[in-house]
Amino acid sequence: MLMGAACQLCSGSLSLQESTPRRHILQQLFVTSSLEQLLLYVLNLVVMATLLPQEQLKLVPILVVMFIIGRLVFWLSLNTCSSWRGFGSGLTFFPLLAMITLNLFLMYNLNLKQPLFGSLDVLYNQVTPSSWLGETSQSPSGTPDVLPTDILDAQ
Repeated sequence: MLMGAACQLCSGSLSLQESTPRRHILQQLFVTSSLEQLLLYVLNLVVMATLLPQEQLKLVPILVVMFIIGRLVFWLSLNTCSSWRGFGSGLTFFPLLAMITLNLFLMYNLNLKQPLFGSLDVLYNQVTPSSWLGETSQSPSGTPDVLPTDILDAQ
């Protein structure tokens, strides 16, 4: 009797008939949120597995186990009206946040910053042909950037 009273207290409903549909709705919300988090987790794990060195790949199964344990703790606490929901949610959210940060750092560190920030070399290596035939711009070393025959071929 005390357990039934505790479950009704946690559900916020006074009738026994409403607790079953609420439990069904909670299960649906759990499944949809788990699928969304699983998609983000798998995407970040794939990126991390491609960017990590071979010695550090043992981190991938550890993160997978943390995700599974976190979702199980969250699901058990969802059904028992416990305050452990935050712990289960944290076991899935904080490693995901750390993976995103690590992936961004590894992409920047491995010189994959080219597509993200662009290169400033493009601005300095532009060739500006003159309107006069036979004249070209000079590089800082004093040699012409483009030979005069290249101007005629480009036109």
